[in-house]
Amino acid sequence: MFETAVLVLVRGNEVLLQLRDDKPTIYQPNCWTIPGGSLKKGEPPYQALRREIKEETGYRCRAPKLLKTISYTRVDTGEKGRWHVFVEKYNGEPIYCFEGQKMEFKDLSELDELELIADLPKGLVAQAVREYQQ
Repeated sequence: MFETAVLVLVRGNEVLLQLRDDKPTIYQPNCWTIPGGSLKKGEPPYQALRREIKEETGYRCRAPKLLKTISYTRVDTGEKGRWHVFVEKYNGEPIYCFEGQKMEFKDLSELDELELIADLPKGLVAQAVREYQQ
């Protein structure tokens, strides 16, 4: 089982998205996703989330709330996985791009126009934005 902790960082009607690197060796290159990453062996999802977001963006999560845990199947390998989806309101701290091509806040209305990774739960992202708008 492949486990990932991801963050829906909400700023008004926008969510922070990462444009993945354009490298054929990575999972779904050159697609948009919400930032996060894999859990290390024995690492709790909350701890993995805080570590991954700090590594990828420099952002320090203040009070991420677990929104939902969902199961999925990777489109490339068929491997089963689980996303631990957290949500937090953006606190104004600077965000950098230390991994991927860029990090940008995108309006919820833009999600259908972007090339998103296949297993991104758009409905869940929309739910998070609606419930946690600033």
